[in-house]
Amino acid sequence: MNLYDQLRALQVIPNAYSAWRAYREDLTDYIISQLEWNQHVVILGVGRSNDIDLEQLLPYVKRLTLIDKDEEALQAAIKQYHLAGKAKVEVIQQDLLGLDAEDYRQYASKLVNEVRKKGMHTEMSDLVEIATNEFEKIVAKIKLISLGEKVYDVTIAIGLHSQLLSMIEWIWQVVLQTLGQQDATIRASIIALTPQVIQCLHEQLIKATNSKLIIGCELGRKGRDGTVQGAIQGLEDLNEQRRRGKLARLEENILEWPFNRTSGIVYNMLIQVDEVL
Repeated sequence: MNLYDQLRALQVIPNAYSAWRAYREDLTDYIISQLEWNQHVVILGVGRSNDIDLEQLLPYVKRLTLIDKDEEALQAAIKQYHLAGKAKVEVIQQDLLGLDAEDYRQYASKLVNEVRKKGMHTEMSDLVEIATNEFEKIVAKIKLISLGEKVYDVTIAIGLHSQLLSMIEWIWQVVLQTLGQQDATIRASIIALTPQVIQCLHEQLIKATNSKLIIGCELGRKGRDGTVQGAIQGLEDLNEQRRRGKLARLEENILEWPFNRTSGIVYNMLIQVDEVL
């Protein structure tokens, strides 16, 4: 099995649906409180939707569009919330970056194959060069999908920003771990790229939305210093969009997200609601 597929399988957190119950209830109630009657709502990066109760949300919307790159996760959400055959539910399988699974698989294969040639004797300089070249190929393919113009009344993205480019770094870090090595090259490149990607994403969201954006980003992990990559840039660009007069913040809320309490991973999730101007 390709390393990408192995890591994607690890993204499924056992018992997340039950473990996130209180968080899901609070987040769903908060979202519903922000809606007006008969609106078209889209949720980006919805995945298995362990954090939003889609069945509870459905009566409050005119139409519900679910977008995620993982078809299996989307179907799991449909099953979990009994949405099969619901006329006002639309499901779109799409990577927001315009990439597909083969792009990630090729990147992973190039790195793994290089390590297999020499094992622990792999030259780090050669591996870094390959990783950099493959990263640049992926970057060249990134083209954020157009969500259209004024398609949705309310656009929701919870925990999406931190996941946009995370798989690229995760693959690299796993390869390094097999060699007992460390290298910050790809991480540095991702950090440099992230603000640009997020700015483009926000511009697409604003263009596609009539009324409100509801964005959730991790403020940080409880009990640890530091910020979450992707999330911090997302919050910074939301402030920039407000300064540009594209958004007006209406309110915000902080919820505790028990991502994996067994492993001690709990985040403070900042939910911000903005009016699209």
